[in-house]
Amino acid sequence: MAITKFDAFNAKHLRIELENTLNEFAEKHGLKAASLGNISYTDNILNTGKISFATAVSQMPVNAPLLSYVGKRYKHGNRIFTILGIKNGKLEAITQRNARYLITPEQICDMIKL
Repeated sequence: MAITKFDAFNAKHLRIELENTLNEFAEKHGLKAASLGNISYTDNILNTGKISFATAVSQMPVNAPLLSYVGKRYKHGNRIFTILGIKNGKLEAITQRNARYLITPEQICDMIKL
């Protein structure tokens, strides 16, 4: 069935299908993995932020698992961190005072999820 309008339901399912297709493409070309950046939509347009691939010999971590942290908030000490995105294989975070940090997923484990 043809899509005539984008909504949360079909955008979510299209994202899953796109990620599966990208991973098949990566495997075909001997690449490590693929990640699909943020996805947004209007009634007639579906947008992706960017698509990333890593070579098989790359030491860069795969970004796909890190995407699950984006937009979430964590507390460490008296600071509250909001995860903005991924930068150089780490999570880019901002505090309530606009200080920016690069955080590893291991550091997130020491924080309290809000």
